[in-house]
Amino acid sequence: MVFRRIAESIEMSFDIPDAEKETAAQAKMHFEAAANALKLATEHLDHIYDPFSDHANISTESVIENRGVLQGRYSTRIKNNFNKVKAHGLIAIRKMNEFSTGDNVIKELINTFVDSMGDVEFHVASLLNTLKNDYKSSDFRDMVIKSIEDVRKQAAELDEFIYDIMIEHIDKDFLTKTWMNETSDQLQLDMDEEKIPLVVQLHKEREKQLNPGAFPMSEKQEQTLNMGDAQRMLHPNFMQRDTSMGNFGE
Repeated sequence: MVFRRIAESIEMSFDIPDAEKETAAQAKMHFEAAANALKLATEHLDHIYDPFSDHANISTESVIENRGVLQGRYSTRIKNNFNKVKAHGLIAIRKMNEFSTGDNVIKELINTFVDSMGDVEFHVASLLNTLKNDYKSSDFRDMVIKSIEDVRKQAAELDEFIYDIMIEHIDKDFLTKTWMNETSDQLQLDMDEEKIPLVVQLHKEREKQLNPGAFPMSEKQEQTLNMGDAQRMLHPNFMQRDTSMGNFGE
């Protein structure tokens, strides 16, 4: 991915103040919470996906009889689950925005995350629309299966971006200082001969590495965060998958 190469080419050139490290740590926590909430949300889709994929001959009459469950409890649960993903993502992005001024790499990463969230949201909306409006179609089973698979695909890409790009970037450039250890042997500068302070030189080198152009920032409305599920999102070990199907039961 192009953003992986960009992120790897940039190394922080200054000591990070404790306050900024704390902000970065909070951003990381909420990115992880968003990923955990995403895992819960996609696993919950199994309660719809498994019965439809396991039974090739679901009649339209049976679907119509159960449409209240699909359009009511299940649709509401799906929407709420993915809203929790967006809520944690929004908090994480607000934290990262504090570092985006003059840093085009972070701006690009933020915008890529927002776009990826938008792709997930688009396919979730498509699934909800199918459950609401297409239940009388003879292709309803296939439409539901495909819609869920599309959500899963986009969710997997978002999960990979969160862990392999965003969190890796935070760990490397904010929460650890491996850069100074890795390059200290190369910095053989005589400050008596070099009239320009070292910090200024480092700043100039950093500016050379940054791309001159910046993507416009995307804005999303804040979602209400249900803190009742916070422990499960922030601590993956609390997540237990419920594979029972029943009558479309939760």
